[in-house]
Parts: sequence; C-alpha cells; structure tokens
Amino acid sequence: MKGLKVLFGLIVAVAGFSVLAAQAWAFNAEQLAKLKLTKQCQGCDLTDADLSDARLQGADLTGQTDLSGAKLNRTYLSNARLNNALLNYAEMYDVHMSGADLSNAVLQSAKMSGADLKSAKLNNADLYRANLSGAKLDNADLTGALLDGATWTDGSKCKDGSVGKCIK
Repeated sequence: MKGLKVLFGLIVAVAGFSVLAAQAWAFNAEQLAKLKLTKQCQGCDLTDADLSDARLQGADLTGQTDLSGAKLNRTYLSNARLNNALLNYAEMYDVHMSGADLSNAVLQSAKMSGADLKSAKLNNADLYRANLSGAKLDNADLTGALLDGATWTDGSKCKDGSVGKCIK
C-alpha cells in the first residue's frame, strides 16, 4: 500500500511538472493581445504564437522579442522593427515565415538561424548583422536587402556592400 502511495505521488508530481513546463514554453497571451491591438510589443514572449495572416505593418517587436516557434505564414510585417528579435532555435522550434511580407523591415542583429523564410518578401529589409545560418531562403525576395555583416545560410559572413545578395 505504501508503494502505491509513493507511485501515485510520483505520478502527480510528474504531471504537475509537465503542466508547468508546457506553460513555460508557451507565449504570453496578454502580450499577444497587446501586439494585435497596438502593434507594440518590445521584449515580449511570443514563443509558439500563431500570427499567420496577421496585419502587423510597422509593428515594434524590438528588444529581443521571442518569436521562437511562432507561425508567421503570410504575416504582414512590412516596415516593422524586429531589431534583436529571436526567430531561431530551429532545432527546438520550427519558425514558419513562408510567404511573410518583411519588406522594408528592420531586422538588425535578428537571430534567424534555421528560420523558414521560403517565398518571404525581404526586399529592402535591413538585415545588418542578422544571423541567417541554416535559414531556408528558397524563392525569397532579397532585392535591395542590406546584408552587411550578416551571417549567411552557410555560416559565412557577408562583406560590407552586400545588397540583395551575400558577397563573401
């Protein structure tokens, strides 16, 4: 009987820890609501949030806003500020940005390693010192994109003067 109580207590403890761990990796619902209402969310935790098809033109997501695992398919982020945003951790999350509009967005020092940017519009985006290692850029539009000092998909650095393509 004592063994069953210990086993039951262990099961309850593991279940409780699992719930807490799941909550720790989920986005902050209040911050997500704030973003949708004001287009302002500096330093927010939007981990795993679904922002597919959201209209967030000109949004301010600076200050290490965490978009790890966020679904940003066809999201409109043109003219948005995403300096230092976290869009990486592809080995733990899957960042979906297929078809997103990031034209004229400021992504200076954004961490985008492993991000799925297939068919994304990055024309005239500022990717100065952004980390794109392992990112998927198939059919992405990089026309006029500033890539000075960016870490390219293969891990190499883009030289100064890299506009529209990475000059190594």
